Amino acid sequence: WSLQIDPAGTLYVGAEDGVYSTTNGGTNWNRFGTGLPNGQAFQIALNTSLQILGVAFHGRGAWEIQTQQQNQQQKKRRGQLVSQ
Repeated sequence: WSLQIDPAGTLYVGAEDGVYSTTNGGTNWNRFGTGLPNGQAFQIALNTSLQILGVAFHGRGAWEIQTQQQNQQQKKRRGQLVSQ
């Protein structure tokens, strides 16, 4: 298992069958990353500057995906640009 903690409060864990995330300290976990393989995620790394999560899967290569925070920031920026 591999764990990464986003300063915004999201925890990401690489598990036997993929990547999971929680935003409430581990009370509830949800599958993370539409399009990521269903396989053993044995190493994950979070780039907090770019809000990209890198995942190494056993036998399936390395993948990267933007985290939710990055998508929310982009939506906020678009809204600000539209309203100006």
